[in-house]
Amino acid sequence: MAVMSRQSRIMKTTVDIPDGELEDVIRFTGAKTEREAIVTAIADFNRRKRMAELVRFAGSCADLIALEELQAVRRRGRSAGFTDLSGGGDAGVPTNRRLSSESTGP
Repeated sequence: MAVMSRQSRIMKTTVDIPDGELEDVIRFTGAKTEREAIVTAIADFNRRKRMAELVRFAGSCADLIALEELQAVRRRGRSAGFTDLSGGGDAGVPTNRRLSSESTGP
């Protein structure tokens, strides 16, 4: 069974969209074409729905660290002499990333 990504298939559809709604979506998205405006609006709608589903699970994973705990780890890390090697601006947070100058082996 072949698996297709969401973007590899295009569905051609004819729909009646009220003029005012289409004009608004073009204006709000800044799209140059009606198709671009509709695709952008659909993608944004889907992204928002996916985010809403994730929010339902917020706080339900026992393995995640709370913000306060993360901040405490960062404070302890700074006092223990850890430095930021990630380049991400989280000074004092230990990282498992390899430095680019380190050898990765044969």
